[in-house]
Amino acid sequence: MKTFMRATIMQLAVLMTIAGAAHAQTSTKRLVQIDDSTGELVEVTPSETNAAVQTQPGIVILNNQKATQTSTQTAIQDQPTNVIEDSPLQMSAAERRRRDRQALELHTEQKIVEKLEESRMEDERARSERLFGNGFSSGQQQQAPAPQAVQVIQAPQPIQVVEVPAPKEEPKVDVKQEVRAALEEMKPKETPKQTSYYVQGLVGIGNYPDAINVRGNVATGFSFGLVTPERFVAEGTFQYSEYDIEDMQAGYAYGYPPFKTLNQYNFQAAIKYQILGGKIRPVVGAIAGYTYRSYEEQQYYYVGNVKNVSTNAFDIGALAGLDIQLTDSFALGFDLRWMKNIAYRENSDYQQSFVYPRAGKSVEELNYYLGSLTGKFTF
Repeated sequence: MKTFMRATIMQLAVLMTIAGAAHAQTSTKRLVQIDDSTGELVEVTPSETNAAVQTQPGIVILNNQKATQTSTQTAIQDQPTNVIEDSPLQMSAAERRRRDRQALELHTEQKIVEKLEESRMEDERARSERLFGNGFSSGQQQQAPAPQAVQVIQAPQPIQVVEVPAPKEEPKVDVKQEVRAALEEMKPKETPKQTSYYVQGLVGIGNYPDAINVRGNVATGFSFGLVTPERFVAEGTFQYSEYDIEDMQAGYAYGYPPFKTLNQYNFQAAIKYQILGGKIRPVVGAIAGYTYRSYEEQQYYYVGNVKNVSTNAFDIGALAGLDIQLTDSFALGFDLRWMKNIAYRENSDYQQSFVYPRAGKSVEELNYYLGSLTGKFTF
């Protein structure tokens, strides 16, 4: 039984081998390709396939079964490798910023257009109410169309061309000019001068050079004035001076003068000019003034006692002085005033000179001067 089954199996194998060889000999190679219109696989003949491969580029799908007979095999054309590339999906930071800016600009432009259209609608509504009244505007007013968004297309930025200048030769430096300019810059800038005011104190002595028996004791006073930017000075002064009247002939009754003391009061107005405007300022000027004199300590032995003897006089004169400016607001100086009488009047009928023991020239007719040291405060 086993031997029979083994023989049967061997026969079946031989038959199957013979049938397969016969099928391989009778079968032909099948070629298919993709139809462009339908997208399906269709069978083509080898001649059509060779023509399609040679004339049209593309991909041809061939169902190439490995056959036992090499004579029936058809050569397949090798195609080059195609590389397909695409831009990366990830966006750069600069591109994101640019798109954000464009979106923001578009949003801003839309808001501006909306506001503009709303303003125009309000103006048109107000004009309609003025022309036709509220009734007409409510009944006839049409709904205004919604404003359309305006798309703003940003123009490409022009390329800025920067021209590089050719190197120039450096000019020669004038050392003297540079030093002179530096010295000018170092100088303090002068502010415009303005009119200033001052108060001045005077302490000195007076003298009558033509009266041999009159001796000055003290002269004091004060002044106030103003100084213009052109260095002209207007000043008013009050001075008090005291003089002793000495005896001329001692031992004789008529050798004594009628009085022993002379008190003098000067009220003066002066116009002066400062020759220089620095720290040391020489001054010259002219004076006009009123002088009041009173006599005291009358000698007892003169007949006819005279009391309250005084005189009034008008004098003119000249002055010279020097101011040394120690600070911006304080100065020390010297002031000399020479005076000459123009006219005077006595307040009594006393016929004799108040200074000399006998009738003679009055002291009011004599020239005199006042010399003083000054201290000036400017403000």
